[in-house]
Amino acid sequence: MDRQIDGSIDRWIDGMMTGGWIDKWIDGRIWMHTSMDQLMNGSIDEQIDGLTDQSMDRWLNQSMDGWMFSASGRGHSAFAAVYTNGGVPCRLVHGSVKHKLQWATPPEQLPFDPVLVTLAEGLKETVHPYTFVSRTGFKEMLEVNGANVKVIPVLPKVTMAIRAALGHTDPSVFEAGLDSLIHLSDVVGPELNPYLKNLLVPVSKRMMDKKFRDKVTEAVQKMEQNGGQESLPIIKSKIPTYSTIFT
Repeated sequence: MDRQIDGSIDRWIDGMMTGGWIDKWIDGRIWMHTSMDQLMNGSIDEQIDGLTDQSMDRWLNQSMDGWMFSASGRGHSAFAAVYTNGGVPCRLVHGSVKHKLQWATPPEQLPFDPVLVTLAEGLKETVHPYTFVSRTGFKEMLEVNGANVKVIPVLPKVTMAIRAALGHTDPSVFEAGLDSLIHLSDVVGPELNPYLKNLLVPVSKRMMDKKFRDKVTEAVQKMEQNGGQESLPIIKSKIPTYSTIFT
């Protein structure tokens, strides 16, 4: 059975490498992401539009989870494996009142690709300390000087990761995705508009949930405010009952 599983995983990795899904293999670590050249191509947009909301979420979850191999064993999530092997240069410092991150390298000196992308993928984590590291690290990197310029080139990867968090079944993961989406919108403004359509699909599903209704409304209003009037048709295409904040 183990041989069959190992063989299946090997074939899966071979297929991912052949298809261009694995970006870098560094010191035994795998950095995985969707081929963004394909995502920016019209044909892949048509394929994504043709997916049902449910199959889109499954596709995102499967493509961003996978099996990761590291020196500490196998079965880790992608983020846990990268973090364990030092791919995110920070550590959790436990305080008496609240925790914080201590960065080995200042966030403003780090490349947003792959560090911010990795943190965005970690938003799906449900286990401590990965939840705190990914969510806090993502926020802190977006707060550095010049973040608005640095994040634009990696928006396709970051928004894909946030979309996966927003479509997660765990409520805490959805909230983390929503908070991160608000932070991202504050930083990039209208640059987020081309990605709103896909981001709003899982958000709209939570609109009628009493637990999330106010938070979702706040997030959508923030995206309209930051995205300008051009964002309104996109928002209403996914949330027809939405009322604009512009009068």
